[in-house]
Amino acid sequence: MICLLSVFLSDFSLLAQSKILVDSIQNVLNNKNLSDSLKVHCWNALAYEYRAANQDSNKFYLDKALKLATEQNILTEKADAIGLLAGHYRRKGIYTFAFSYVFESVAICEKIGDWNGAGQGYIDLGVLYNDTQDNEKSLFYYQKALQIYRKINNPRNLANVLNNMGNSLVRSKKYKEALNALFESKQIAENIKNQIRMANVYGDLGTLYTKFENTDSLKKGITYFLNAVNICQKIDNNYLKTTTLNDLGNTYFLLKEYPKSLFYYEQATNLAKKIGYAHRLYSSYEGLSKVYSIQKNYEQAYKFYQLFINLRDSILNDKNQQLIKGAQFQYEINQKDLELEKERSASLILKGEKESQNILIFSVLGALLTAIFIAIWFFRNQQRQREINALLSVKNDEILEKNELLEIQTYKLETNNLKIKQKNEEIQNIAENLKEQKEELESTLLNLKHAQTKLVQAEKMAGIGTLTAGIAHEINNPINFVKNNIEAVDANLKDILSVVEKYDRLNAENITEELPKIQKFKKQIDFQIAIEEMEVLVKGIRDGANRTAAIVKGLRTFSRLDEDGIKKVDMQENIDSTLMLLQNQYKERIEIIKNYGNIPQIECFAGKINQVLMNLLANAVQAIEDKGRITITSECIENAILIKIRDSGKGIPLHLKERIFEPFFTTKDVGKGTGLGLSISAGIVEQHKGMLSFESEIGKGTEFFLRLPVLQTTN
Repeated sequence: MICLLSVFLSDFSLLAQSKILVDSIQNVLNNKNLSDSLKVHCWNALAYEYRAANQDSNKFYLDKALKLATEQNILTEKADAIGLLAGHYRRKGIYTFAFSYVFESVAICEKIGDWNGAGQGYIDLGVLYNDTQDNEKSLFYYQKALQIYRKINNPRNLANVLNNMGNSLVRSKKYKEALNALFESKQIAENIKNQIRMANVYGDLGTLYTKFENTDSLKKGITYFLNAVNICQKIDNNYLKTTTLNDLGNTYFLLKEYPKSLFYYEQATNLAKKIGYAHRLYSSYEGLSKVYSIQKNYEQAYKFYQLFINLRDSILNDKNQQLIKGAQFQYEINQKDLELEKERSASLILKGEKESQNILIFSVLGALLTAIFIAIWFFRNQQRQREINALLSVKNDEILEKNELLEIQTYKLETNNLKIKQKNEEIQNIAENLKEQKEELESTLLNLKHAQTKLVQAEKMAGIGTLTAGIAHEINNPINFVKNNIEAVDANLKDILSVVEKYDRLNAENITEELPKIQKFKKQIDFQIAIEEMEVLVKGIRDGANRTAAIVKGLRTFSRLDEDGIKKVDMQENIDSTLMLLQNQYKERIEIIKNYGNIPQIECFAGKINQVLMNLLANAVQAIEDKGRITITSECIENAILIKIRDSGKGIPLHLKERIFEPFFTTKDVGKGTGLGLSISAGIVEQHKGMLSFESEIGKGTEFFLRLPVLQTTN
């Protein structure tokens, strides 16, 4: 039966399998010998398939089904059609009709003993009361449905009602009871292998665990959400999948894992756009705005906040339009009723007048025959006139009553219009507030651009942070080598000392007896090999220590933590130190070519200049996606030095060249750059009275030119 499938499920488009089913039903309807009962059943089935894809088709088939079922008194199919009509009006937001139809459907099902249908009706009432924020009544009707399905042992619908009860209990903050209901629903759904119910209950369990807002519960929630997404992927349920992806974004946001949160919000956004799911797209935009704001990417945060606000206003306007249409619909019905009553009254009056004329003619003719007929006519005419007058009086009273009802409806319509006006004023106020927020954000963005140079110190060590893993790896190799060699030295040294100890015990009395034993022992422990290994092991320890010292020296040279103010610096030594720190990112794939000239030391703030070198060399490494080469050239020109850094990357497009030094602008993927490196570098070079420029050609690479004066003139 159709009514056993909840008419209040989430909306789904008419998918490929639904189209096949619709075609099959249409083929059945083409059979001219089809019974009335089967016709109604087919129309109900078509209406169910069109419930979200096409509201007009949904209503068309329901009207046909309800009309024939009523005429032929087919109660089971009539209950189905009425239940589906309730779902139709719920989707339109006309809850008065929705409630009325569900109650009527339940009454029919109980009358004919269709307890599956009655239980589904109680579930639908629970959903309607949930929509209207009445959790108490919602739980009351869910409980009635639960009693029915436990009694008739219907596991599928039992899982459904337990799932809905769990949601209502969550909204009532009765989390323990909600957990029990959802776990029972989960157990039943898994036993009967109902994929759609499993996906729903996994998503709801995830939502419940996020309410506790502790790390363990949030991680449990993520596990359930991921299970729900996997099922949605299998059954191609993109609507539920979009909702769950948003839930994952929200949960990772609560865990402060912002890159993962951003990833799931973006997936939800793309999917919501694909299937036209406005309500989920609205949530995705809000989530993206929050994450970008936390990450201080204010341009993206503002962009998605604007999209969020625009979509929210659109949804709110749709609801207001729905309210207006509902009021207009009721008003038009009342107007039509009033016009119909007026037409009936006018028809009655006209009929009375025609009858009076006929009687008058008859009375004139009768006067020629007999006066008795005149008396009879007079009596009957008076009696008829009194009946007409009485009937007109009744009709006038009914018209007055209709007018009063119309006035009441008019008053309600005016009240609704006033409420709508108030809502529009609230929307206007919100729009004005948003305009102020927009101006404030634009001002903040402008201030950030003006204050970009202040970010130099905050960003100075950001490059080192990204290099930490590589440096640790570079230091770990020689340290491990030293550690392993020391263990071998320790073992060999013990063997050597044991031999020495035996020699110490020799004297004139036992030398003849003990010396052969010592020689035998030395062969057992490979004494000579141990002596030879000692030289190799000590050399390895020395090399490892020297390698570690070189790395530490390079890092110290780069960071210049022990220097303050302007110092004389060997730029070629600093380039070598920076390359050593970046080695883990380019070794075995990028060839470094050094064309160093004879250049003098220059005066500079060493730490800041090293930051410039790090940005330029790191950009060159990242510009090369696979294998390639970086050429570094240095030369002296007049009273300055010129450093050229050329990479064999893909180059910079012409339309982006003018924006390379803009703050926050980057051509890298999300999460790989803040867009501040070159902007800060340009500011540092300008502070040193130097010049930073570049040339680039698509497909051939990019070359940066760093010109710095040898001496700094200070006030």
